[in-house]
Amino acid sequence: MTTLLPGTEVFARDLRWEVVATESLGMQTLYRLRCLQGDLSGQELDLLSPFEPITAIRRELRPERAAPLVAWRAYHQAFLLEQALGPDALLVAQPGRLRLEPYQLVPVLRAIRMSRVRLLLADGVGLGKTIQAGLVITELIARRVAHRILIVSPAGPLLEQWRVELAERFGLRMERVDRELLETVRKANELGANPFDSIPLGLVSIDFLKQV
Repeated sequence: MTTLLPGTEVFARDLRWEVVATESLGMQTLYRLRCLQGDLSGQELDLLSPFEPITAIRRELRPERAAPLVAWRAYHQAFLLEQALGPDALLVAQPGRLRLEPYQLVPVLRAIRMSRVRLLLADGVGLGKTIQAGLVITELIARRVAHRILIVSPAGPLLEQWRVELAERFGLRMERVDRELLETVRKANELGANPFDSIPLGLVSIDFLKQV
């Protein structure tokens, strides 16, 4: 079976999904899929093809119900840009936004090649670990691989440093997670729901997290 491109709608396990990412594993392909319907809508799942059947959804062309030309042109241009960049091109490390050192790009380049990202940044003090982490986070968001981010940090100045750095350098507005916010989120959701599921960009101290 031809490898399906990210963005393709497919049918698997009796549900509709969108292909998020693919990884070739010899004779098999690992697909990361995002559910588009039912109770699992928005959740992601890794499936190995052809061990599990994954069928591309083919839609019948109906010229009489064509979408507006403006919408088609925007989608087509986005598709061409995605293909031109290739799997190893960085989407967020724009010149002028940051003054980057070559070594700071190593973690994000490794991250985009992983099917499940697990990194340990252990550089010395002052070498830009916050920038490296921010690059990884924004790149994964741009590639639609990460949808919820939780930064866990010691309380005090370091927590505020994370908030300021991510906001000013990457445009990420992290929401400070405290007891008041969790109570507000819990009241807005059904009983027993995980409040962190409703916080897309969270920043929390280690001490507070131990009490939750």
